[in-house]
Amino acid sequence: MSNLTSYHVRDSQGNTYGPANASTLRQWVAQGRIVAGMSIAEEGSADWYEVATHPALADLFGQTAAAPVAASAASPGYAAQPSASGPADSLGYRSSAGQQLNILALISMIAGILSLPLFPCCCGVFSIPFAVSAIIMGFIALSQIKKDPDRYTGKGMAIAGIICGFCAIALTLAYTLFTFGFAFLNAARHGR
Repeated sequence: MSNLTSYHVRDSQGNTYGPANASTLRQWVAQGRIVAGMSIAEEGSADWYEVATHPALADLFGQTAAAPVAASAASPGYAAQPSASGPADSLGYRSSAGQQLNILALISMIAGILSLPLFPCCCGVFSIPFAVSAIIMGFIALSQIKKDPDRYTGKGMAIAGIICGFCAIALTLAYTLFTFGFAFLNAARHGR
């Protein structure tokens, strides 16, 4: 197994990962991310081998090399993008297509949601920082997702954060205008 050769790995659900070089594959085996029952193929080859019997990985599984296995209909091609964390991301931040959640989108949504219940506190003084940060981070996240849609997910979260942020600002402005308007009318009525 040459370090210059690239390989793809397919799990039992048909998700394909790679390309990865030989040293990366050996690390994935050592970390338990590649296990017996998965398939491996050289990049550009239609021949899939069981990883435990692949000529280059068989020694890690205590097996001898074997012939390629038939290509599965469940995996028509190389569906997944290269994953920095390997085939089985234990943190769960990657979808089966190799995408990751844009963290700014998540923070935008959380800040936007928090800005709404904080609105009644001190005429919205506490909600404004959350609302503004939700809007800013939401637009940055949308920009990143638009630039690299194959890498990032979370568009809905970013939009939710932006909407909640604008709602909190609108509620704060409406409350402030209503309060000062009522005070002004009350003062005018009593001649002060």
